[in-house]
Amino acid sequence: MMVMQNLPRYGLYLIVLTLAIACGSDAQKAPGPIYVDQSAEMGGDGSQEHPLQTMREALQIAEAEALIIVAAGRYPVPAEWNFEGSLSVLGAIAEPTVFVADDDGPRIVWRGSQVNLLVIGGVNFEDALVFETGRVQLESVDIAGQAPALSLVEASADLDSVEVSVTEENPEGDYVGDGVLVQNSTLQWKGGAVLEIPDRALMVEGSVVTLESVSLSSTRRAALQLVMGSEFVGQDLTIEDSGLAAFVWQSSIALSDSHVARTAQPAILVSAEAVVQVMDSLFEDCPSGFVGVSYDAISVTLERNQFLRSNSETCISVG
Repeated sequence: MMVMQNLPRYGLYLIVLTLAIACGSDAQKAPGPIYVDQSAEMGGDGSQEHPLQTMREALQIAEAEALIIVAAGRYPVPAEWNFEGSLSVLGAIAEPTVFVADDDGPRIVWRGSQVNLLVIGGVNFEDALVFETGRVQLESVDIAGQAPALSLVEASADLDSVEVSVTEENPEGDYVGDGVLVQNSTLQWKGGAVLEIPDRALMVEGSVVTLESVSLSSTRRAALQLVMGSEFVGQDLTIEDSGLAAFVWQSSIALSDSHVARTAQPAILVSAEAVVQVMDSLFEDCPSGFVGVSYDAISVTLERNQFLRSNSETCISVG
């Protein structure tokens, strides 16, 4: 079976995840993994020898602390799902494990006040993912869906090697073409990309966000927009071919060791009580005709930056 064929490829992940679940606060023995394989025979019990066929079956029998191991294939998952506990989902390594909303809707909404969700290993979401409250960890995951393709609402998120793309714009609401929406959440993200997004690649509202080694681009607007008292730290970012690299409104941004190139407007536009620090970064090909004028900004610090075929006033506008 597919599960049996793929199991050796992620044996280390399985050991790590099993240990993580076993070390729960109640110190009780964790249940065994639940196996899912769409090619399995009907009537399985979720064991390695007799996997379940669907993710819905697996989620229905998942206990407060569970590990679900899913073979390669395409799996409908509940479009609306509430869970309380710690759930780890491990996809196939050699071939993708694909999740789609089971009602053919545009997005998957998972929530839970005490949920701790870990998704790792070659998983693709082919509908937009919304995670509300609780804690989510995504590693080696691709998300492609209607804008915004990934939404984090009052959540704590850790992303590693995650790529996000928009397959279609959303005709309703305020986030018509955004890639990632972060509202009243904390986000740590290392490695990955949000590229060629129609509007804002990363929209941050009232949140604390740290990005490292992530690439962003927006075809029409700011690749990064910070509002409503957000705090942002970015290191080793690549922001290219965007309307703006960043728009900062009543928020703070600390950017270092990053590369910004070919923006249609000033690379960084700062206004209304913003705190900005840009250090050791490279700016290329900022457009001419924009001049920095101080207005309502609390603090702007620029140190050891390089400007190729442009200058600081055309790249960073405060006003």
